[in-house]
Amino acid sequence: MLSSIITNNLNALNIILFLIIVAPSIYWINSVLKSKCIKSYYLRESNKDFIKRVLKNSYSYIWIIPLAIICLIVCCSLTSNFSLYDGIENNIPWSLNTISNPLSFIIAYILRIVFYLLFYVNLGLIFSRKHRSFFVSLFTSFLTIVVLQLFYEVVIDKLYGIFKYNWLLYLNFMDIFNIKDFYGLWTSLLFPMILCIISFIIVIILYKNKQRLLLDVETEN
Repeated sequence: MLSSIITNNLNALNIILFLIIVAPSIYWINSVLKSKCIKSYYLRESNKDFIKRVLKNSYSYIWIIPLAIICLIVCCSLTSNFSLYDGIENNIPWSLNTISNPLSFIIAYILRIVFYLLFYVNLGLIFSRKHRSFFVSLFTSFLTIVVLQLFYEVVIDKLYGIFKYNWLLYLNFMDIFNIKDFYGLWTSLLFPMILCIISFIIVIILYKNKQRLLLDVETEN
């Protein structure tokens, strides 16, 4: 039951999920930048404290989805004796080693979702720093993900069709729920983790310069 829900039902929610998570995550920072409240924060707090506040407000929403997934897993376990196996051998999307270690699967699965969601929120923060407009930041973040996903489907998917390298299937920007284990379960965390780390570094770089941020807000307003 669980594998069927993950591979079929949840994948349809990827685009909607992006908007549900990113929209509330970037609303606060856009409000602060647009209303010039950034001045009062910087007068009371150090730049490091302000960055922590930004990350705390933005990241607080991503935990909704992992908690919902955990509840889903618990519900499925009550009806299938905690089995990842659908009962139809040809439909099972993971290796025997994966389905025989349900705890490792759940931990890797949740971590993978968290990495993707952090990447999406970081992307929103990056565009919020540039545009300082909630709707523009949300739209450009969404458009960027769509373009990246189109690149995957047009270019990377074609390359996979030619060379049949399974690792190319990992380079998907919106494949949040469909975990793959071609090279082991934990390998599936590598790509979203890299996206998360790189985007996080960019966020820190963009928000760490207090004077530049204040100047940009003053110039726009």
